[in-house]
Amino acid sequence: MHELLPIVLGAVLGAATVRLANDRLRLLVRIVAAVAIGVIAVIVAAEGPLLVLWDAAQAFVAAIAVGALLRRAGAVAPRRPPG
Repeated sequence: MHELLPIVLGAVLGAATVRLANDRLRLLVRIVAAVAIGVIAVIVAAEGPLLVLWDAAQAFVAAIAVGALLRRAGAVAPRRPPG
C-alpha cells in the first residue's frame, strides 16, 4: 500500500495544479510538491533516504500524466490572467 502513496498523491497534485496559468509556476510547484511527497512517502513507509528521489519521481510523473490527461480531455481549461 505504501508503494501507491506517491503515485496517488502525485495524481492529486496534477489535478490541483492543472489550472495554473503560468507554465513555469506550474512546473515549479509540481517539482517542489513532488519532492515533499517523496519525503512524506519515505517517512510513512520507513524506507531509506535514497528512495526519496524514486518516490518524488513517481509523484512528478503522475502529476504530469494526470495534468496532461485533464487538459487533453478538455475537462479543465487553464486560467488566463486578467487583462
